[in-house]
This record gives sequence, structure tokens and C-alpha cells, in this order.
Amino acid sequence: MQLFRIGLILVFWMVGNTTAADDVTSTDVALDNVIADYWDSYLESDPIAATGVGVNDFNDILPTVTARAQSRQFEANRGFLRRFVISIEMHCLLQVALTPICWTGCCKAE
Repeated sequence: MQLFRIGLILVFWMVGNTTAADDVTSTDVALDNVIADYWDSYLESDPIAATGVGVNDFNDILPTVTARAQSRQFEANRGFLRRFVISIEMHCLLQVALTPICWTGCCKAE
């Protein structure tokens, strides 16, 4: 319950300090950045797949399949997943915070 309160305080603070459009746009940009960073990392770690999708930057190398390389890629993926979840949560929180609430129950979704 305390985490929920902290989340609400954070959302209302963010909404009060910037415009709604800026908040949603910034979370969209953050999400786009996470996805772009993951894609770049994936293509670099698998040059054969990169060539297969038309990216020729890694044509001169083969993928590294050592345990160390696999562990490094696993940790990188974990970091991307963490960033992705945070971006999605912030986007959803802002969407909820910016949606008008009908306290009387008379509002109908159209």
C-alpha cells in the first residue's frame, strides 16, 4: 500500500510540474530509446542476423559464443528488460493520471 501511495505522489508531482503532452511524449521517447538500444545490441551480438535483415555493419565478424559473451549478453538483456518495464510503467501511470475520472459513475466509455 505504501508503494502505491508513493507512486501516486510521484505521478501527481510529475503531472503538476510539466504539461501532459510533454510527459507522454517523453515516456514514448524513453520507450523508443530502450527498443532502439536493444535492437542495436542484438544486431551487434549476432552479426549473421544483422546481415539477414540488411544491416551490413557487422559483415566482417562472426558471433562470439563463449560463456563469457553469453553471460555479458544476458546481463545486457536484463538491463534492457529493466529499462523497458520502467518505461512501460511510467507510460501507463501517466495515461491513468491524465485520464479524467468521473466520480459519479455516470461516465460511459465510448
